[in-house]
Amino acid sequence: MLRIYRRENLTAFHISEDGQTWDLLRLFRLNGHTANIDLIAQSPTGKGCEARFTQLRLVEGEIADRVVGGLERTIRSAMNP
Repeated sequence: MLRIYRRENLTAFHISEDGQTWDLLRLFRLNGHTANIDLIAQSPTGKGCEARFTQLRLVEGEIADRVVGGLERTIRSAMNP
């Protein structure tokens, strides 16, 4: 599973196998740009692929476990360099 969290211009990607434990995958700034989300599937070394995306949700609000893995500290330091 992929979870995308955005606060102001900072965006964090988290990944989870069980939906309970989340690991920080990437943290980056968009510096005032808007964000669009597109879903794609790739087969860079194969002949192509077919994909089905299921259980998609868009939820607005804070994530309850953002302190896990030091994310809150990382966000604070990234927002105030």
